[in-house]
Amino acid sequence: MFSTFSAAKRSTILRNFIVVVAIAGVTVVVFEIVRRKTGSAVDLAYAIALIAAFVLPLAAFTKGARIFPRWIRISLWLVSPILLGWGSMGFLLRFARTRLSPNEYYSLYYLKPTFGGMALGILLLLILSGELFPRSNIAKKTGTRGTDDQGSDR
Repeated sequence: MFSTFSAAKRSTILRNFIVVVAIAGVTVVVFEIVRRKTGSAVDLAYAIALIAAFVLPLAAFTKGARIFPRWIRISLWLVSPILLGWGSMGFLLRFARTRLSPNEYYSLYYLKPTFGGMALGILLLLILSGELFPRSNIAKKTGTRGTDDQGSDR
């Protein structure tokens, strides 16, 4: 039955399915955190990172993302395994602490900020570059961008 749909319809169905699974996953994690009453905002950040690890590579190769430069699409794909590692290590250190040896625990404990820093750096690069989220078009309309008060280039 699934093969009778066109390729565009199949990708839409698959994308909607992934979004539903992602929302269900976040909901389950949030309810589990609330039920245990031991959760924190950091646990929610780990859950969001795990969901983003699966959504970002899909978003990088959708039809609408083809307008972006290749480096943006590659960096969205690249940040996904880093977010997956950071979120997984966070949950592992939080909930499986007793099952890890001290060497394993401290290795992961000191490796987790490295993954977090790499992910944060890539995401900040994407946001601050101005190409993923374009800045306002006021400067483009007035033509004042890149010139000083006398009208010459800087």
